[in-house]
Amino acid sequence: GTDLIPRVDELVAFWAGLPGAISVIAAILLIDFAAYWRHRVEHIRALWPIHAVHHADEAMNWLSVRRKHPLGEAMSMIVDNLLVIALGLPFWAIAVSLLLRAWWGYFIHADVPWTLGLLGKALISPAAHRLHHIRDEHLMGYNFGNTVTLWDWVFGTYRDPKPYVNCETGIAEGTRNFLGELARPFE
Repeated sequence: GTDLIPRVDELVAFWAGLPGAISVIAAILLIDFAAYWRHRVEHIRALWPIHAVHHADEAMNWLSVRRKHPLGEAMSMIVDNLLVIALGLPFWAIAVSLLLRAWWGYFIHADVPWTLGLLGKALISPAAHRLHHIRDEHLMGYNFGNTVTLWDWVFGTYRDPKPYVNCETGIAEGTRNFLGELARPFE
């Protein structure tokens, strides 16, 4: 075929035989799995200058989710979706999960101190994600998930956000203007 990413017919048929809700939940979990590892890798020295554009925001708000370097955005789109496409999940289920994850991304970047209580143990809360944006390089190494906390729990990177609810965000190098942020990865 002419598919850019080959899909195994048996896998496509497997997902087609399941209830749609299962496909959407699987897509959310699998995309979050890929995004978790992509996000962790973005914190290594070689890729940090690209991802630092996102972390440089000193005044987080719901639009902070869109503050990304174009290279980081491209990496997210490719890495986060490759697994679910290759595993044959229905494209409609992938689209629904991407819409839900995008909405959640705006929500968790909002400047609200919400931990979501018990629900915050399963879903990344605004407070948990703010902790990931804390102006402390060690604590930035926690709460990599976008939607669910599952992968942070499994791989030992979940940190309770309660002690850090209104923490200062940003990076030591500070924020820059538009052109300065575009240039950051090439310095």
